Amino acid sequence: MTTETKRITAHELYWHHQETCTRRELVRGVIHDRPLAGWRQSDVTMNAMRLLGGFIRAEKLGVFVGPRTGFWVERDPDSVLAPTFAFVRAGRYPRPVKYEDDFYFPGPPDLAGESVSDLDPPGEVQARVDRWLQAGARMILLIHIDHQTVSVYRPGAPPTVLTGNDALDGADVVPGWTVPVCDLFDR
Repeated sequence: MTTETKRITAHELYWHHQETCTRRELVRGVIHDRPLAGWRQSDVTMNAMRLLGGFIRAEKLGVFVGPRTGFWVERDPDSVLAPTFAFVRAGRYPRPVKYEDDFYFPGPPDLAGESVSDLDPPGEVQARVDRWLQAGARMILLIHIDHQTVSVYRPGAPPTVLTGNDALDGADVVPGWTVPVCDLFDR
């Protein structure tokens, strides 16, 4: 028996998302619900956002956004992904932004950050990383809450797993930004 899934567009996702107030993404026209973050996961995520977002803002490198921000990375069928946080370098977005363009960002962020825990299915986590890389993100930071590690993914390179006092470096994506991994997990 074959069941058919109704595909929707990015615009339909936007209005459906506004009505439901859930964390949703669109992958090739199919809605994917994402679980809400746990208490510790949210705490670490906010730390990462403060450390990275504060640097980006102070250095005027571009725009830093938090959860529920959509990136329209594929069309017909549409895919709209929503990282835990993201960075888009200056010059990649229109200024000033017109109201009708204040929708999803057209393309991938330069950096996509995802926070995950042991409750997230490993295959699903890797699929998310792969989607970001295929979409053209230049760096993915996978913050693993339970292991207190950060895996750094770059196109065409093996992932680097950072622990403890290793330094997380923004390299050419966020030039000048460096932070000890342990600072992300400090309470």
